[in-house]
Amino acid sequence: MKLIKKIAAIMFAFMMVFTLSSNVNAEETAGTGKITVNDAIDGQTYTVYRILKLDSYEPKVDQSGKDTGIYSYKPNGNWVNFLKDKTAKGGFDYIEIDENDYARWKGDDNDSRRAEFAKRALAYAKEHANDTDATTKIDAVNSLPASGNKVEFSGLDLGYYLVDSSVGALCSLTTTNENVVVNEKNNVPTINKYVHEASGNILSQNAMKKNYTAFYGQTITFNVVINNFKGADNLVVNDNFGDKIKLVVSSDGYFVPTITLNKYNNGTLDNLVHLINNTDFTVTKNDTDFTIKILEAGNKKLQEHLDYDLYITYNAVVNSGVGITDIVNTATLTYGDNNTTQDKAYVGSLNIPVLKYTKYGGTEKNLPNAEFGLYKEKSCKTALKFSKDDTTNTYNYDTNGTVTTTLTSDNNGKIQINGLAEGTYYLKETKAPKGYNLLKNPIEVTIAPVVDTTTNEIKSEKITVKKDGAPAEVTEVKVENNTGSLLPSTGGMGTTLIYLIGAALVLGSGIVLMNKKRAKAK
Repeated sequence: MKLIKKIAAIMFAFMMVFTLSSNVNAEETAGTGKITVNDAIDGQTYTVYRILKLDSYEPKVDQSGKDTGIYSYKPNGNWVNFLKDKTAKGGFDYIEIDENDYARWKGDDNDSRRAEFAKRALAYAKEHANDTDATTKIDAVNSLPASGNKVEFSGLDLGYYLVDSSVGALCSLTTTNENVVVNEKNNVPTINKYVHEASGNILSQNAMKKNYTAFYGQTITFNVVINNFKGADNLVVNDNFGDKIKLVVSSDGYFVPTITLNKYNNGTLDNLVHLINNTDFTVTKNDTDFTIKILEAGNKKLQEHLDYDLYITYNAVVNSGVGITDIVNTATLTYGDNNTTQDKAYVGSLNIPVLKYTKYGGTEKNLPNAEFGLYKEKSCKTALKFSKDDTTNTYNYDTNGTVTTTLTSDNNGKIQINGLAEGTYYLKETKAPKGYNLLKNPIEVTIAPVVDTTTNEIKSEKITVKKDGAPAEVTEVKVENNTGSLLPSTGGMGTTLIYLIGAALVLGSGIVLMNKKRAKAK
């Protein structure tokens, strides 16, 4: 596996001078050389190509011991096709081949132009590595994997070489410069995926989270952060967000994430550089994922801001019906020759199951038709809103559409409350079943995600109820109601008997009086 194919801007051990030489005193080349890559990345493959062969030389050393000799080079094999190619892919603009097939550098001799030439040469080698035509095929001299942070290519014929790696260095092996050391100064890029509340603030990596619990319908922010991109090339980011969230798009219906280079100082944003859509990057969106490709102009900005972090930021809305473990957001970075690395962020919504019951004769009996409200504040002033799914008898957090603030226990005494973020809630009974006493105080309920500390994945939830001032972990919130009772009458049986006798005497007196009046009338 090869690492990054970015051409370093610095030339390492560039000791040769291109020149046309016809000096009769020139000596024939002899011997071999060695290229050593220090600080190589363990496991990565390094390859060397011989672009020019050393044909002859005239040795000369000045008073300081510096090699000032004259060297004659000729194209090595099929590399002549590249060197004579006048297109934007060829090397014609950098090396001149005369009528005698000798090569020499033309134009300004500086780090920038040498890096441009090396980049073209490397692209040409890759393009023609598998040619079946023997007249165009480009073969590598050797390829070796790094081991112990060092790679050594020995026994090399003298000439002008390209080291294919994240180094991308050009170097010359000559009779007076037989051993060349190239220092690997580029990095393996890393990717991190984060999620947090959509506050509109630009956060440092330390302030973001790897997992998050959200309300149904809540807008949240995702960040992809790429570090260590020195020397990186062919950067492509694929973000698989799945079907449980909906991306926030612009007013004209397009999705374009914000891509910036951010520089932080002790967690505080010092500077920010924006990358421009269709100039520095492109975006391709599908139903459940999108892909960002960093273009050459964008990569140039990256290499000019190596002490910055690359941020890809976008917002999304959590769909109704999301479970505790449903959203696994995967970001994959592809770089160089299809090397990949990835990271994940996790999102879920939590629940509160409620059971309303009473104890009758020592046996629990579930109670239907008890009504509750759920609140975020202890004073219970503003009840949260829900839509009811009659099919599943669940209440889903909802701030739009047909909503209710009343949560009613079903025939089994149950209330299933879904779509909540972690935090503390207050469950208050607003109407007790007929014949039962209304609870005086709300029940304090705290819900939180249970997270795998190794992967950061949300695995389940923890529900804690505060009873008698002490928290207790539960699987459902059980709410007990006591029935009302028939109040006893005042007084005793003796008084009641007197009332009855008195009523009978009054009735009897009335009957006697009526009979006397009838007798007188006759």
